[in-house]
Amino acid sequence: MCWILHNNYGINTVLHLLDDFLTIDRPSANADATMKILVSVFASLEIPIAKHKTLGPVTCIEYLGIILDTIRMEARLPEDKLCRIKEYLLFFLNRKTCTKREMLSLLGHLNFAMRVIIPGRSFISYLLNIAHSVKELHHHVTLNSSCRNDLSLWHRFLDQWNGVSFFIDDDIVNASDFDLYTDDASTVGFGDGSFSSTVSDSISGTLSLPAPLRNSVELSCVINNLWSKSINSATRDAYTSGYKCFLKFRTSQFEGENIGNVMSNISEDILICFVSYCQSVLDLKYSTIKLYLAGIRHFSIANCSVNPLVDNVGKPLLRLQNILNGIKKTENKSVRQKLPITYSVLQQIYQHLQKSIFDPHLDFTMLTAAVIGFFGFLRCSEFTCKQSFDPALNLTMDDVVFVTDCQVNLRLKASKTDIFRHGVIIKLFKTNNNICPYVQLSKYVTSRKMNGATDNDPLLVDSSNLALRRSLFIDKLKTILSHLGLNADKYSGHSFRIGAATTCSSNGII
Repeated sequence: MCWILHNNYGINTVLHLLDDFLTIDRPSANADATMKILVSVFASLEIPIAKHKTLGPVTCIEYLGIILDTIRMEARLPEDKLCRIKEYLLFFLNRKTCTKREMLSLLGHLNFAMRVIIPGRSFISYLLNIAHSVKELHHHVTLNSSCRNDLSLWHRFLDQWNGVSFFIDDDIVNASDFDLYTDDASTVGFGDGSFSSTVSDSISGTLSLPAPLRNSVELSCVINNLWSKSINSATRDAYTSGYKCFLKFRTSQFEGENIGNVMSNISEDILICFVSYCQSVLDLKYSTIKLYLAGIRHFSIANCSVNPLVDNVGKPLLRLQNILNGIKKTENKSVRQKLPITYSVLQQIYQHLQKSIFDPHLDFTMLTAAVIGFFGFLRCSEFTCKQSFDPALNLTMDDVVFVTDCQVNLRLKASKTDIFRHGVIIKLFKTNNNICPYVQLSKYVTSRKMNGATDNDPLLVDSSNLALRRSLFIDKLKTILSHLGLNADKYSGHSFRIGAATTCSSNGII
């Protein structure tokens, strides 16, 4: 139909999605004639037209659920859809949990609104992560404070940004034809905090896509979500710090440089200057500088699809490597003084917690965490959560499986060396001693179930029945060690893992 209208009847601007057609004419054109031709062609081809849905010519029309207003030159949501989405958001803001099905339904509404409410695009990714944190549609997800903040922002955007999506003029303006002034400067960046530009996009870490792909909001969201999932949040934070440090270095050392060339023009000389600056001025260690270079590589690939750390044939930059080797050889090796929690220290902790140090519930949790941390050779992050609890990553009740009357399996869904989250099974056995991981877990799991814990609830909880946070565990551990007369500053959450290894080594177990 579009080909016929364009080639046979000279109607150049025809849009359609399936059976919904829209024609657009200039103000000086005869829009009535275009409408008559369109109706005539449909009739001659015996294509039925729904008369109650046929409208025009008009200057304001609803097409595919969005109002297009050529007088105000804007696109906006109809009032009924706007009210419906706002009511839906308020419904979620008054809840603590929802099912995955309900969250996906909300995301469907917001995905539609994103076509007009442009600022909302940045506040979809976290909601998608929440929705995909559980497998089944009937499973519940927790609406934490971060989720509520995003929903509140969306509610505000619907009030303040509906009708602020303007039709863009196709006339291309050269950069030299206009100047942009802003006082929104900060210690890092280019004074563009209130403006959307390629500079702010590059800092956000989203993947730079060709213009046709950027027009597909759904596909862009999926691609950027997958790109962000390629590294964990801690690595992303480190990469971002390194990249911002590099941007600050470029702007301070190379005055007058074109901002647009920051990522597209990274030479070996600039990288050598940067690593030397990090070592001499910022007093950074070799490992941190290497991490910062990895961050530059990550953001450069995202924005320019170029790896600045290799030459044209993909080989490492030799001069840069030599400079890094020089930094590595000249820095003083600091020896970490963290001590291991050996079996003898674990026995002291065990006996001390029997005396009711905190409250019965927290004592029980701390004792269980210490025992499985030691006998499982676990990192602290593997049995505690950093901030908020995530059932897709942290230990839950159903991660404990009693295989026999002397073996219990502990499933780690995520760990430092399991970057693709295949999962790792930690096997714990009866020891027939007073400190036994099998007996300790059996008592603790039984107690949790008696208090109403379900399969998706956290395994280790504090006095408020919330997931045991790493900061709380470390704080209470140091309190216990201080009571034992030990230097608490010499120990960390990793002390259980290295203590177990030390105990094995001293007993001839390799």
